[in-house]
Amino acid sequence: MKLFSSKYGVARHIYVPLIKRGVVDYAVGADWTPAASDVKISKDGGAAANTANLPVAIAMGNTAIWDFSLTAAEMQAAQIIVTVADSATKAIEDDAFVIESFGDGLGQMDLREIADAHLKRDMGLVTGEAQRSPLNALRILRNRVNSNTGKVYKEDDVTEAWTFTKSTAAGGAVIFEIDPA
Repeated sequence: MKLFSSKYGVARHIYVPLIKRGVVDYAVGADWTPAASDVKISKDGGAAANTANLPVAIAMGNTAIWDFSLTAAEMQAAQIIVTVADSATKAIEDDAFVIESFGDGLGQMDLREIADAHLKRDMGLVTGEAQRSPLNALRILRNRVNSNTGKVYKEDDVTEAWTFTKSTAAGGAVIFEIDPA
């Protein structure tokens, strides 16, 4: 079974190959003519219904992929399952794919949760950061900084994270440039 991620409530084309019945070749348009009852959709485990659009074969040299055009209404679910089962004399093998939606509080994956978790993460738990990483860039804003020695510290305010050279204005009171070493 194939798994796709898609934005909640936005029409989408899903492209998948279908296998001919009894062989290992992909089905082309001449192999199968989809009927309404061949392609079903279930939203969030609900009752199966016919899809609004039947799939269309797209030639790919000596083979094809099938374009499943799903409407915005069909994409209004956290998890969408589309099944393909030829009801007439079988021309293709049964198949299915799953779509998990994101981008809305009703979606399977709310990407805002990932962003929120990143922003709230204790950066003291992060290890192996690169010298010019976002983490090191933020440290000068929140952690201990010793402007006399040119040191920026990690979250424990004891361990050195990085150093900088400083330039001062005439008279030596104002730092007007910090250059990471």
